[in-house]
Amino acid sequence: LERRLQAKLAAGAVAGAAVGDGVDKGSIIMLLATDAPLDSRQLSRLARRAAAGLANTGSCYGHGSGDIALAFSTAYTLPADAATPMPALAMLHEAQLDPLFRAAADAVEQSILNALWHAQSVQGRGGHQRWGLQELCKD
Repeated sequence: LERRLQAKLAAGAVAGAAVGDGVDKGSIIMLLATDAPLDSRQLSRLARRAAAGLANTGSCYGHGSGDIALAFSTAYTLPADAATPMPALAMLHEAQLDPLFRAAADAVEQSILNALWHAQSVQGRGGHQRWGLQELCKD
């Protein structure tokens, strides 16, 4: 599939689908949600692992890109009534974070691939055409 796409792009068979010039031209916002009991520092570390998933898709951060990664946990619930005491919070030990780091990178990579695969072809102002991956894969 990759070779077929490269051949189509190189031959100019699909107008408006030229290979990029290496200059970053976009941004991405990556959101990671977990029910693991993590504190804010651990969530920050988890969010930084989103870059590994982005890199696995062939993308990279650039000077002009506005790439953002955020992570949050649903493990804690706070009482609505201010008179109710706050619950004791347990956190995951640092030594147990590696599987979450791998899962974060994998989730970002799979999300990007899924979005690319399901993107539809669109035509914009001035007749600019951007092709969806499925459309490019048709023979």
